[in-house]
Amino acid sequence: MAQSGIKLSEERWKALQLSVAVTSVSVDELIDAISAHNKGDGDIGSNTRQFHQWLRPYLSKIQTNIIKLEDKKQTLTETNKTLCDEVSKLNNELLALQSKFPGQNNNSDVQQQTKASTKTSTKVSEEVKKEEKSEPSNSAQSDARVAVDTGLHVIKGAIVKVYNIPTGGTTQTVHFSDEPWVGAITVAHDSVTKPDDNTKKKIEDYCNELIRKNVEITIHKDLDRQDAEKKFGPEIYDAYPVPAKVTRLNVLEIAQWNVNCCPKVHCQRTGELIGLKIGKIKFNNKKNSVNIYFKVGPEFSNYS
Repeated sequence: MAQSGIKLSEERWKALQLSVAVTSVSVDELIDAISAHNKGDGDIGSNTRQFHQWLRPYLSKIQTNIIKLEDKKQTLTETNKTLCDEVSKLNNELLALQSKFPGQNNNSDVQQQTKASTKTSTKVSEEVKKEEKSEPSNSAQSDARVAVDTGLHVIKGAIVKVYNIPTGGTTQTVHFSDEPWVGAITVAHDSVTKPDDNTKKKIEDYCNELIRKNVEITIHKDLDRQDAEKKFGPEIYDAYPVPAKVTRLNVLEIAQWNVNCCPKVHCQRTGELIGLKIGKIKFNNKKNSVNIYFKVGPEFSNYS
């Protein structure tokens, strides 16, 4: 009986040692510990090897789960700290609001007032932002369009001077680009040739010289069509006809530069264009026409 009791104590001691090993070593070390424990009773047999083969993936899975739980614990700890900080901040804000409204003992009333005030403030702020965003944009687009409309007459006068062609009946088309401050004009005449760099520079220089002089632009408004034709002659018309049903005209005049019937809004003086730069040029040899893109506006302040 005594020997049996001693043997039982030894088995318990081995079991205790195994438990300590299980809780303190990695998977590989755990397998080694189990093997060492079993060697006390003899060599590792086939049953023990089968046990190891079964135990290894099982313990690997346990270890993986432990790592995941540790990561989750860390995340929850950090989240909890953040939430505690937020709660503390909100409590401080609530105390501040209560001090501003000493007669309000009901916290829900204070919170509702604060929420309503915040909502109203946000709505007003958004409306102001929309107005601030839309108004400059619309104004900028309007300014750009007016400048391009005016630039068409300025560059037309320069083309007339360089090629020594008549003003009337030579403008084939005008174009307003989607890009702000950009337009194009197509002029055709037998004397028009493909412009080289020198011709391009002359047209551009004429335009910027007129802009620097800040010449007045006169708009003769609501003229009787017959009176306008008598005063200015056929020079007021482009190649495309004005419908016969139109009996009253607005005529733009830049003295000794350009005259043209045009219903659009224009600058009051040429200096408002600031500067003009010619872009791409297309020449049609069959039609003796030249299409010139140009840009005006604040980008070319160095011309002023």
